[in-house]
Amino acid sequence: NGGIPDAVIAQMPQEALDQLGPATLPFDEDLFFAKLDLNLGDRDHFALSAKIREEKSLGDQAGTGTAASASLETQNDDNRYDLRWQHTGERFFNELIFTYEDSNFKPQVNNAGQNGAVYSWGDGGDRTILVTNGADPRAGQDKGQKGWGIQEDITFPNLSWYGDHTVKAGVKYKNVKLHAQDAIVNNPVFYYNVDEDDGTGTIPWKAVFGNPVAGMSERVESEDEQYGFYIQDDWAVNEKLTLNLGLRWDYEYNPSYLKFKTPQAIIDAFNTVVTPDGKTYGQTLGLSSDPDTAYDINHYISNGHNRKAPNDQWQPRIGFSYDAQADESIVVFGGYGRSYDRNLYDYLQLEQTKMALGQAEFRFNTTDHPCTVGTGNCIAWDPIYLNGVENLQALTSGSIGETNLMNNKLKVPFSDQISLGVRNKLGDWNTSAAISYIESKDGFVFTLGNRRRDGSFWGPVPWGGPAQPWEYPPPGLAGNLIIGSNGIE
Repeated sequence: NGGIPDAVIAQMPQEALDQLGPATLPFDEDLFFAKLDLNLGDRDHFALSAKIREEKSLGDQAGTGTAASASLETQNDDNRYDLRWQHTGERFFNELIFTYEDSNFKPQVNNAGQNGAVYSWGDGGDRTILVTNGADPRAGQDKGQKGWGIQEDITFPNLSWYGDHTVKAGVKYKNVKLHAQDAIVNNPVFYYNVDEDDGTGTIPWKAVFGNPVAGMSERVESEDEQYGFYIQDDWAVNEKLTLNLGLRWDYEYNPSYLKFKTPQAIIDAFNTVVTPDGKTYGQTLGLSSDPDTAYDINHYISNGHNRKAPNDQWQPRIGFSYDAQADESIVVFGGYGRSYDRNLYDYLQLEQTKMALGQAEFRFNTTDHPCTVGTGNCIAWDPIYLNGVENLQALTSGSIGETNLMNNKLKVPFSDQISLGVRNKLGDWNTSAAISYIESKDGFVFTLGNRRRDGSFWGPVPWGGPAQPWEYPPPGLAGNLIIGSNGIE
């Protein structure tokens, strides 16, 4: 019970008390796999395969402090189809691959049509006792991808030039339609005070609800294109030395990120004067003398034309093995390779979806949580607020909430790996020992973009310090500024 006295918990209404204790959380999964093989003569082989996964879980996020009625129902489907044509020629082997995929991940609020209730202990800290019925609007999501791909691989074995070569090469193209919705509007969640002496408040002291912003879509879609090619040579120089030489290149074009245009309301917030000497909020972000704190907000403002997809993802791969006695008794091997990852669309889409559906909050002037009506977000209670989220939404202009902005020059994360090892054959025993070093750079990371008026990040607050600048969001916005860039190594 998190240290909350049993005498306090007992004051919750019976409807909430009945939801304490263990609950069954069902999970259903259906898996299907099918494959059809067809040989046309000795040289051509066709293979068609299908992998289908359908999952449904009820009760996600339920646990300590959260009843099953406030949980999520998650549908997770993944369907993949693969058609291959393998052709063996006189001096080559060719494989042509067609793929199709359709995947969806959709957690939904289990009781979206009901008002949520959060029962909190009125000890000054408002610690949550139990959450019932509806859930936070940010809990619901709808994400997925659907598309096709084609890949061509060709192998030329038994080539001779200063030794024996096996050359492999391939190209790949993939077209995938991505969609994402990071929050879904549902009924409000009301907070009720619970006290050992006064029981549960009849009037909630706070309401939290999803608040759409006019003119913005809560769902974003993008037609992602991926290109790649590689070439590799396995070169047996002589009976002792073998070299593995390869080069790969990848390119990805994601118009949702590349063509995004920062809304004017956000630009206006950055251009708002916030200091006595006339500096704007955007200018204060670069005032700190600490290079890890100061940054130029212009690097995060997109006009729809100042972002380019990186095209320098060259990935060399070099390996070797040296058979000292030409009998595999002692073989020294090693190599170097670079591999690029990608900036996940699950991160990039937040630049559009987060600001489209903010989370609004109103406080009510109650005896257990008094506030001054008309000051800040304090309003007078009206029972009509229990009869639909639209009654609360009508009280706010739908200001942009949490704002996520991406760096205009995002790099692609990559890793370099170096390895060295030795294999030994001792009678009937084979042994191997190797050491490898991996260095990864340009990993994607979100950080708090707020800064104090002097540009600093850490600073004092009335209740102590130092603290982060959560109290200094861009003026006119209803949430904090989060910036995404490369920063993990």
